[in-house]
Amino acid sequence: MNAKEKIVQAKVQLILNQPFFATLAIRLKYVADPRTDTACANGNQVDYNPTYIDNLSIDEVTGVLAHEVMHTALLHHTRRNNREIKMWNKAADYAINPMLLSSGFVLPENYLISNEFSNKTAEQIYNL
Repeated sequence: MNAKEKIVQAKVQLILNQPFFATLAIRLKYVADPRTDTACANGNQVDYNPTYIDNLSIDEVTGVLAHEVMHTALLHHTRRNNREIKMWNKAADYAINPMLLSSGFVLPENYLISNEFSNKTAEQIYNL
């Protein structure tokens, strides 16, 4: 199964098992972009690296889609303001990933998580 097929299958998994996330995920456009390291969202679309997606299980791809949906749902693309983009994205990841894990999602290896940042917003984490 190639990356595009995995994205479709992950959306189906969201529809069947996580309707809240599915409602948001099906409204986004998905664009294969080999210049993207993993995946990223800008509020309207999710850019993903096909090779990265190819190497993930369907459960992990579903987690990646939910992760990008949460960036959009939490308006991280509009809340960054003048913050340094890489540090902001890490702070946002630390805020999102515990929510996803507690909702039963599987995330790929090396996802960002720390008890130090539990129940904190991206802004609070960024400032730390």
